Amino acid sequence: MMPKRTFVEVENLFRDLLCDILELPIDNKQIVFSYQATGVPGWKHDQDKLFIRLNELDDEYSKFRSSLYYPNEETVIKSTSRTRVWEVYLIAYGPHACDVQNQIKDGVFLQKARRFYFKNDIALVTDYPQALRVPELFNGRWWERWDMRLRFNELYVVTEDVGSIEDVQIFVNEPKEE
Repeated sequence: MMPKRTFVEVENLFRDLLCDILELPIDNKQIVFSYQATGVPGWKHDQDKLFIRLNELDDEYSKFRSSLYYPNEETVIKSTSRTRVWEVYLIAYGPHACDVQNQIKDGVFLQKARRFYFKNDIALVTDYPQALRVPELFNGRWWERWDMRLRFNELYVVTEDVGSIEDVQIFVNEPKEE
């Protein structure tokens, strides 16, 4: 069971997955987040660039919670699990943008991706993703752009020490005679 992740940790998790699928090093400059805290993302017309935008979705599946209680020495631990549903929106620019999206579209179903999901307590929602061509006019020039959405479920677990029962009073009611 994975500890609960922060939003940034989830972003990095999906970036790692995409690097693995595209066979790029983790420190590459081709895959970036849509909302960068510093700098201006710039690239040339003939370069490929992939932006990741991550959103947690309001989904029926994410509304259910399940709690289990475990004894732990002199206390009890409550473990509450739920599912976080993530939309990973991928925006690819460049001359190979369509190829990049197709490589991802096929890569999310490969065995190495499945092992990644299992190791990280995530699951691909298996609606087959479609890449959409959305050329973009920027500075008087058309840029090749392809967008695609992926959806994942993540197991999210919160644990809490709920203490223990120290004293119990038991009352026995005598059955009434008729």
